[in-house]
Amino acid sequence: MPKRCARHLRHASSAEILAAYRNERDYELLDAMVTAAALMSRADGWVQLVERGAMLDFLDRNQFLPLFTRENILALFEDRVRDVREPDGAIVAVMRLRHYARRSSGAVGLIVDMAREIAVADCRLDPREQSVLQLVDSAVSAEVSAMDAEVLPGQAAR
Repeated sequence: MPKRCARHLRHASSAEILAAYRNERDYELLDAMVTAAALMSRADGWVQLVERGAMLDFLDRNQFLPLFTRENILALFEDRVRDVREPDGAIVAVMRLRHYARRSSGAVGLIVDMAREIAVADCRLDPREQSVLQLVDSAVSAEVSAMDAEVLPGQAAR
């Protein structure tokens, strides 16, 4: 998704600025969910057609398909699968998920739910998929727990 140049937003209305911000946030969430799907798809060594279908169904149920085209989502998925295949690609993908969880803890459930759906899309849970699912869950949950543990001075006594 192309980013809008700040110079163009300087003369934009507040509604346009809010829309640009919301579009960027929607794309970041989509990227996190597609990253989780790519990690899970590659966990057992094969990216199956049924896993792509499960990803699109999940995104449709969660109302992402009206925001992004199937073609764009599938292209992003292929990019993320390619990224995961690289040396240390899975580590980079998990770090991307942790970064997103740090910025938006409210969407962590969607990311984990996406990973679960992809893990069982082929009607069996491979031990490698189970390990990656636990890794995704613990990585994003750890970020949320760390944020919850950060208590501002003066709030602990309340």
